[in-house]
Amino acid sequence: YLYYVEQEALAKKNEGKMSEAIDLGSNLIEKAPENVDYYIELINNYLKIGDYEKALNNAERGLYNLPQSIALINKKLDILTTQSRYDEALTFIQLKMKDGANRAELERKYSYFLEEAARNSKKNDPYTLYKTLFDRNPRNEEAFNYVVSTATATGLYEDALEAIKTVKNIKGEAKEVLAKEQTVYERMGDLSKVNQMRVRLYQLYPEDEDVKYEYTLYRLQQAKTDMADGIYDKAINHWKFIAEFGDEEQKKAALVSIYNCSFQQGLFDESLNVLE
Repeated sequence: YLYYVEQEALAKKNEGKMSEAIDLGSNLIEKAPENVDYYIELINNYLKIGDYEKALNNAERGLYNLPQSIALINKKLDILTTQSRYDEALTFIQLKMKDGANRAELERKYSYFLEEAARNSKKNDPYTLYKTLFDRNPRNEEAFNYVVSTATATGLYEDALEAIKTVKNIKGEAKEVLAKEQTVYERMGDLSKVNQMRVRLYQLYPEDEDVKYEYTLYRLQQAKTDMADGIYDKAINHWKFIAEFGDEEQKKAALVSIYNCSFQQGLFDESLNVLE
């Protein structure tokens, strides 16, 4: 009998008589509620005529009888995400993960739909979704960049620094990661940390022009402070670096300052050399 109804339903479907095919499919489920293929066929027929709610109802009906069927789980997820109902999809996956079955696949799907939900919600408030996505997969570069830039801009500095720390443990002290960390400290107004980052970046990437420029500003700041405090030896070391790597105005200022420091120390030969 089931075989006869299957063939009849297929014939009606091929003839384009979807209403009759659906009725026959419903009959199959009534007679054999444990057959997953009957649910899938009926759901597909409803989707074919654009009736997403009845398709979803039958997916849920199937899951009631076959709660661990990955085929029915996927069907329900497909329907929900087609309608951009990501919150429901994520809640559903979390619920199914508690069952213990199909956990590895459900974990992958959760990460995927979380990323899709974040992208879909970008115009609203995706920060929470992106942060959750990053916490689950700290190698996701899009999530990392979004979390750090948004947290920095909105004053959530601990979130930004925590994310940076996590990625540093994975990627090491990559230039772009250290640069983000410096930006966070700049927004916090922590000049001491900013200077530490400038020094560290220069130690690791001395040939990078942007890094060199930032480090030169740091040396300029230190030179002025040491000079004002009368620590001329240290000041001269900073000024010599600036005289070599600074721009034209900085180089002129450095030479004048080296002259002044040398003169204050009674190093007149050095002063004359600088003047020349």
